[in-house]
Amino acid sequence: MSLCASCRLRPANHHITNTFPDGHQEHLDLCEDCARKHLPKNVQFQAPSFVGQICQFCAKPATIASSGLGMTMFWCTDCGLEIGEIVQSRYSDLSGVAAPKDSDAWTKKMWHEAAIVMGERIAKRKGPKLG
Repeated sequence: MSLCASCRLRPANHHITNTFPDGHQEHLDLCEDCARKHLPKNVQFQAPSFVGQICQFCAKPATIASSGLGMTMFWCTDCGLEIGEIVQSRYSDLSGVAAPKDSDAWTKKMWHEAAIVMGERIAKRKGPKLG
């Protein structure tokens, strides 16, 4: 486990990714104390427990839990990395796109679209259903 990017004293147990309307991403790996300091005061957070959860794509045990915007998603490490690559490839070059008026709705749509692409990739790997 990595150390907190802010204090460099405690293990980072909160992995926060901010995705901006222009596609730029900012990653922070923070300890509990520093995560509370960096989040706005009106944001209440509780890291979702992924104990006993399965990856929503491949059904392996979940190792990543992501929550925000009223959504909680569970992924294994491989699927988490792949969906991150999907998001980055589809939304990395938005320099000419104006910032959406409702960035929360835009972000939900972005993750929804990435989840569809990821689901399609998993289905192709499994091949056609027999029977």
